[in-house]
Order: sequence, then structure tokens, then C-alpha cells
Amino acid sequence: MRRLIVVLLIFAVTRIAMGYVSDHPDLYPEGSADPTIDVLNYTVWANQMQDFGNWPYREFNVEYPPGSIAIANAPYAVTQEGYREAFIVQMVASDPVGLWAVYGIARRRDSWWGVVAWLALLPLIGPVAYTRLDLAVAACIAWA
Repeated sequence: MRRLIVVLLIFAVTRIAMGYVSDHPDLYPEGSADPTIDVLNYTVWANQMQDFGNWPYREFNVEYPPGSIAIANAPYAVTQEGYREAFIVQMVASDPVGLWAVYGIARRRDSWWGVVAWLALLPLIGPVAYTRLDLAVAACIAWA
């Protein structure tokens, strides 16, 4: 039980900071790359599909596997004006789902390197962890 509390505390502190920084590109140092660029691409894809009825891979190019298209579309169905914020909220929600999966694996295998990696590496990746589709895909893979 103590281990779970420590994991949840570390998770909460690091993820609150990551979520805030991900949604505030003005905090990034001048001259650094803007990690929210991919979210703009996802907005365009969702717009193409939902507003114009275009099909990915056939009428416009997409660099992700088909299952990830639903992940990119979900925030657009909620809001078009606040797509970036809704996308980041979705990624923040995907994060504990992935942690839960690796925590379950750790308990079954009594090997905690996956939990440590999930807790430590995502903050090291920085804001891009919450501004790309990769986190939701990683959570799905962890559950698979």
C-alpha cells in the first residue's frame, strides 16, 4: 500500500506540472521548438473528417495507424475552438490508464522497472508527451 501511495504522489506532482506546461507554449524558452505543432496537424485531420467528410489515407495523408485517428478526432467532437486544451486533457487522462496497466504488470511480475520508467521518462520527455498521440497508443499497448 505504501508503494502505491508513493507512486500516486509522484505521478500527481509530475503530471500536474506537465499538463500545465504542455498547454502554455509561452513558457517555453525563446528559440525552442513548439511541441504543440503536432496538435495543429490533428486539428486539421479532425476538421477534414468531421467538417468535410474526407477520409484519411485516401483524401489526405496521415502518418499514424488507423486506430489513432479516433484519438485525434475525439477532442474535436467536444470542441473545435479549444481543441489543443481538449487534446491535452485527453492525453492527461490516458496517462493514468497507462500507469495502471504497467502497475498491474509490476504487481504480477514483481518487477517495478516499468512503473519507474513510466513515472520518470514521461516528465523527461517534456510537454511533447501530452501534445502527441503517442501516449494514448503507449497506454493501449501496455494494456494489450
